[in-house]
Amino acid sequence: MSDRVFKIAAWTYIAALAAASLFHDAWRGALGSPYEIGHLVAFGVAGLTMRLAYPLAPGFACLAMIASVCGFNLIGSLMTGYSQPPLDIIAGMAGALWGVALGATVRSGHARLTRHPRHPV
Repeated sequence: MSDRVFKIAAWTYIAALAAASLFHDAWRGALGSPYEIGHLVAFGVAGLTMRLAYPLAPGFACLAMIASVCGFNLIGSLMTGYSQPPLDIIAGMAGALWGVALGATVRSGHARLTRHPRHPV
């Protein structure tokens, strides 16, 4: 896949997370698990797509995810009128950065598979 497809997917997914952060917790779907798990998974997928979209800029992917987590929690706090628990922010950051790390692993594995067989890795 091209980097352009990954960039479109990453920014579309982050825009969807921004829209979801505007809803109150009671309006969101129940996952059957603590809400922090939802943050962990959602931001993990965002970090993964961001890292795949920007393979040569890992610092940008990390900073974009840190800004996204902080921004979405701030938006959620301002729009819903209550402050987000610190564990939500910690889970979002952990998920985002794990996603970035997983994206680096996936990207490097893909590079190893696509190299010419005569050239050792």
